[in-house]
Amino acid sequence: MRYSKRSLTQSILVVSCCAALAASMIAPPAAKAWTSGRSYGYSRGGYGYGSGSARYMQGQAQSAAEEARREGQRQKNREELEKKKEAFQTDYLASQEAIREAAKAASRAPRDAFYRKPGSTTSTLPGAAVELKVGDTTYHYFSGMFYRQIPNNYIVVPAPVGAVVDTLPEQIGAAVYNDDADTYVYYFGTFFTREGDKYKVVAPPPGTIVGYVPDGYTEVEVGESVNYTFGDITYEPAYLQDNIIYQVVKS
Repeated sequence: MRYSKRSLTQSILVVSCCAALAASMIAPPAAKAWTSGRSYGYSRGGYGYGSGSARYMQGQAQSAAEEARREGQRQKNREELEKKKEAFQTDYLASQEAIREAAKAASRAPRDAFYRKPGSTTSTLPGAAVELKVGDTTYHYFSGMFYRQIPNNYIVVPAPVGAVVDTLPEQIGAAVYNDDADTYVYYFGTFFTREGDKYKVVAPPPGTIVGYVPDGYTEVEVGESVNYTFGDITYEPAYLQDNIIYQVVKS
């Protein structure tokens, strides 16, 4: 077969174009230059970011510092809360001890005895109550309790000194004076002495000792201690062979 020069040139051109096209399909594209502004660099220990890595590390440091600050505040709050708890417990225990100490004043009063503290009122008197006079004042007496009449009611009052009664309650106790327990008998804040076959209400001398002060007393602070006043009589607590007692200091 015979070829002309023109056709041979065209064939070569076609073949060259085909080869170039095939080469472009097989070869990977040339690497494109990175233009994002972030540069890669090698650092000791591995690859990392440049300015971006610095910002990241700075953020981490700030976060750590903030967390440390918060933890310090939380620890401070915990310590303050613990101090408040300890203070509350101390105050609570002290108040409970004060309540228990005050309650000792009436803790050994006779149980199941007929007793109404001064200031208690009733619209009717016990059926066995008897009327008596002390000076110009009229009282009603029943089982160790003294009443005065007020409009529409009767009110319990401390025993009036000088009152004379025929009977005493069954739960009467002893009051000790100068080591003598036979001088006075005692019932819920009232002191009696025997006069023949009757009993007279008297004011006990200072130093007289009893085992309790009845409910209805008021507390009087004396220095660091507490005294108890019931009616016109004031008692101070004391200890006798590890037992608490109450000694008359004023009557």
